[in-house]
Amino acid sequence: MKGCAAICALLAVAGCAPQAADQAAPDPSATAASIPGQTTVAKLAPPSLTGEWRVAGVAGKPIDLPHAISASISTSRIKISSQCVEMEWSYRFDGPRLVTESVPVVSCDRGRYPEELAVEAALNAATTVSRTPGNGLEIASGVGTLLLFSQ
Repeated sequence: MKGCAAICALLAVAGCAPQAADQAAPDPSATAASIPGQTTVAKLAPPSLTGEWRVAGVAGKPIDLPHAISASISTSRIKISSQCVEMEWSYRFDGPRLVTESVPVVSCDRGRYPEELAVEAALNAATTVSRTPGNGLEIASGVGTLLLFSQ
């Protein structure tokens, strides 16, 4: 009985506290449109890609080469370097969807490791970008995923 009285007292006090949510202005990006008969889903902004990255994995497997593969990403370009192999894409977001387009660049003529081919295939077909629990960046496509970590 004492436990019930304590819970009732807490609820009564909570009911008297000012409601900060009622006083704050609504966030227009997180609310649906109020047009009768129509519903709008709130769109989340994609994570920022800009920065210097280490390509840690591709297609769910870690990169296991005698050298690192790195990515340098600006606001509109993704540049991949793997020793003398260079690859580049322009990119943009169409809502939350990532759209990439391969850009021709000068590169060495040594042939490509399977991991480099998998990175190229993943970025050619990339459609989504998300943050991982380990603060990595995952670029996904129907072909596979690319896992990047900040350098």
